[in-house]
Amino acid sequence: MKGNEWRARRAAALYRDGHPYTEIGKRLGISEATVFRDLKRSGIELRPRPQMLPQGITQRNREIADEYAKAGRLKPVAEKYGITEQAVWHHVRKTVRSS
Repeated sequence: MKGNEWRARRAAALYRDGHPYTEIGKRLGISEATVFRDLKRSGIELRPRPQMLPQGITQRNREIADEYAKAGRLKPVAEKYGITEQAVWHHVRKTVRSS
């Protein structure tokens, strides 16, 4: 088996185990683009990439803002996430400003 074949099989095994492109690349000493190319050539079904958030917005900001939108009140969201009502409002404002 050639080195590239071994690398592609190893990348596929790591990917199936749930490892992201970046980690696979680091382990195998190759770029993310090479990992992606090897997986595509191997016929591996690729997971959907995470949704890109606007710059400065974290997934947590978005989750808290979404929870607030559903609840319509600060207190239940604050209790769910173990933060203050003021912190919930901060997350909501930050998310709304960046959208």
